[in-house]
Amino acid sequence: MKRFILFALALTACKWTDFDDLSDQAWAHSQDKPSIGSTDYGVSIVGASTTGDGGLVSVVSTDAPTYSTISYDAKGGSKTGDTVLKLGQHYIVSLAEKPILVSDGAGNVALVEKAIDANKIAVVSGPANSPPDLGFPGSPPQAATYAGSTLIIAAQAAAAGAPNLFIVDGINPVENCIATEADGATALAAAAIAADSQYLWVWSTTGNVFAYDLAAVKACTSSLSAVAGTSFGPTAAFAPGTGARIHIVGDAAGATELAILAGHADKATNGEVVVLDLKHAGGPSQVSTLAADGLLSSTVATFDGSTYLVLGYPTKTVKNVAAGEVDILDLDPMTGTLSDSPAETLFDAQPENGEVFGRDVTTMQFNGHTVLVVAASNEVFSYYRTSLYPTDTRNPAP
Repeated sequence: MKRFILFALALTACKWTDFDDLSDQAWAHSQDKPSIGSTDYGVSIVGASTTGDGGLVSVVSTDAPTYSTISYDAKGGSKTGDTVLKLGQHYIVSLAEKPILVSDGAGNVALVEKAIDANKIAVVSGPANSPPDLGFPGSPPQAATYAGSTLIIAAQAAAAGAPNLFIVDGINPVENCIATEADGATALAAAAIAADSQYLWVWSTTGNVFAYDLAAVKACTSSLSAVAGTSFGPTAAFAPGTGARIHIVGDAAGATELAILAGHADKATNGEVVVLDLKHAGGPSQVSTLAADGLLSSTVATFDGSTYLVLGYPTKTVKNVAAGEVDILDLDPMTGTLSDSPAETLFDAQPENGEVFGRDVTTMQFNGHTVLVVAASNEVFSYYRTSLYPTDTRNPAP
C-alpha cells in the first residue's frame, strides 16, 4: 500500500520532502542533532564520500563548536561518525558567520577559521573521518579552496606588506605571499576563491573577478599579481559577503569553462548569481544573471547526466512560515544558460518558523550516485530520490 501512496503523491506534485508521513518509504532522510556538545547542529556541511557503498558528510556545528560526520549505510540509515572534534581543543573557540568548510573531492576536507591565539589561522584538514589540526601565523581567513590536494587560503591583509595568501600541503603551511587585486596595487580581499587546472579564480569583496596563475600561487613566496586578461568588472556594483561561492564548470584545458558566482551582498540579504564564460576571447564575459534575494548557500550538481545549480534560501517563506527552501535550476554547461524557473523546489513538508532550511547545501556520493544534502536548524536532510533523479539510490531500495 505504501508504494501505491508514494506513486499517487508523485502524480499530485507533492514536494519530495513529504517524508514525515511516509515512514521507511521516505525519499528523504533526516539526521537530527546528536549529543555532541553543540546546540546549533549543521551550520556548514560538505560531502566527503568518494566511492563505495553508503556515503559520508562532514558537519560543522556551533555553541560549542564541533566537527563531526554523518555516516550513511547503503540502505540509507545514518549515524554520527566515530570522530567528533571539540574544536576548542583545536585552536577554534568560535566560528565565523559562515564557517569555511571545503572538500577536495577525494575524501579530504578542511575547516578554516580564525584561531584563538591572536594573529593566527586555525585549520582542521585531512581525511574526513580523522582530520588533524594546524595553527600558523596569519590574519583572519576570508575564503579557501582546494587545488588538487593543496589547500589555498585567502586572508585579510593585516597590514601593508603582510601575507594574505597561504598554501597548505598536507599538515604543513608551505608558502605564503602578498597578493594584489587586478589593479596590481590593492591588497587582495577575497569573498570566494576556486581553482581549475591552470588558474586560481577570485571573486573580490569589491565584486570584481580575476585570476592568478595556479603554478605561481603554489610556489609563491613574496608577491603575486593577477594574470592579464582574466579580469571582469560587473556592470552593477555588487559586493559579495560571507558565504559567497565560485563554482567552476568545465576546465581551462577543455573547450568550455564557466564560473558561477553566487552569494548575498555584504551585510545585506539581496543576493545575486552571475554566470561567466571564462573562455571568451576578450576575457571573462557575463552570460547569465539571476536576482537571488535571501541566498545563503549554493552548489553545482550533476544528477543523471544533467547539470544543475542548487540555491539555498533559508529565510524564504513556505506555507506562510519563514522556514526556508532550496531551488534547483537547470544549467547548460556548454552555454551557461540558467532556467527561468526552478526545475525542482524542496522544503520541509512541516515547516517551522526559523528552521533555516537551506542554510547550506552540498552533494555526496551515495552508493555510486550523486545525491543532494541540505542543512537546516539542527537537522541535515539527505535526498535519496527527487524528480531530477527518480530512481531510488538506496540499496536495496525499499
